Amino acid sequence: MRKTILMLGMLAALSSPAVLAEEGESSSSRGERSLAMRETTFKQLNKARELSEQDNHAEAISVLTRIADDRRANGYEKAQAYYMLAFCHYQQGDNARAIAAYEQVLMQDGVPDSLRTSTQYAIAQMYMATEKWGKAVAVLEDWFKATDEPGANAYVLLGQAYFQLKQYDKARRPIERAIVNAKNSGEQVKENWLLLLRSIYYEAGDFRNMMVTLKDLAGLYPKREYWLQLAAVYGELDDPKRQLAVLLAAYDQGYFERGQDYVNLAQLLLGNDVPYRAATVLQEGIDKKLVESSAQYLNLLADAYVRAKDYAAAIEVLRRAAQTTGDGESELRLAQALMEQNQWGEAAAAARRAIEKGGLRRPDVANVVLGLALYEQNQLPAAAAAFSKASEDERSRTVAEQWKQFIAREQERIRAIAAFGAV
Repeated sequence: MRKTILMLGMLAALSSPAVLAEEGESSSSRGERSLAMRETTFKQLNKARELSEQDNHAEAISVLTRIADDRRANGYEKAQAYYMLAFCHYQQGDNARAIAAYEQVLMQDGVPDSLRTSTQYAIAQMYMATEKWGKAVAVLEDWFKATDEPGANAYVLLGQAYFQLKQYDKARRPIERAIVNAKNSGEQVKENWLLLLRSIYYEAGDFRNMMVTLKDLAGLYPKREYWLQLAAVYGELDDPKRQLAVLLAAYDQGYFERGQDYVNLAQLLLGNDVPYRAATVLQEGIDKKLVESSAQYLNLLADAYVRAKDYAAAIEVLRRAAQTTGDGESELRLAQALMEQNQWGEAAAAARRAIEKGGLRRPDVANVVLGLALYEQNQLPAAAAAFSKASEDERSRTVAEQWKQFIAREQERIRAIAAFGAV
């Protein structure tokens, strides 16, 4: 693209009859000397152009150097030669010589404004290509002063230079100007402009404006990354409802590709008190083998089912978790779910397995669950023993002692009935 633009500039300069003068014609007969080009010079420049088009840049450089070194050549002729030299050096990958040639254009007398501004812009592009950000900014700022109607790409180029200098406030203004101008003229904003603006806002920690930019990206260029980033930004802005809405939209559009996508949505649904939808989303991720069937995610799935009061589904998942992990925590959670379904025998068995496997954060809770399950099966001595064990932890001592006393009274009542019957 850059080669095409520079070549068009060369062609335009050489095809204008206004710059031609007869050999030996004085400047007074043709206007300003700086605007006169001898026919022989025109032919040499045209030859150089043809050589360059044939990728014979070395020979083109030789022809152009002779013009630039010619003492008879005026400033305008030398400027045209240097402009073309810059192009040839650029095509050979010699950015330093290309920049030097462009700078020589600006040093000549009588350079037309159009050539001067195009040269300044080309120098700025070369400085950008060679990562000389500060010099690019300086040249571009001068270029803007001399240009009546700068295009959006120029604003973006200036924004890129300031961004590389980490001057984010100065970087955002020209990018925002380019985007506003494009919107006002009915043109579609380019994706790379919005991406640059997104990066500027991110580096500046401006999440609110970053959110607006991501909404534009998601709307104009709908891609997975933009939807998920928008959801993340709503999270940074502490707006969980909009975060959830965006993630659900991404899910409905089929943008979920990683297990973490399903996990994040499930957790957000749980946080917004939508447990059953959380369970179905997470179950889908597990079924697709994107979410690992680990204790962590199986327990999260079981939590969702429990909160949705679907204890049957929760029990099935917790059985899998207990088999998968073999740890006491999974067995304890299974025991609690079974107890909710009044499955006392299985609840007691799971509580015993939890205690045997160990590693529990709250062994006292396991003993409370075991005591309750045994009591419901009328196994009062065993239940009392479980509550006694639970009372060793002060966190469960009060409730465990109450149950022990209740069981003791119940046992006494049973003995009294039995004694009365014996009489």
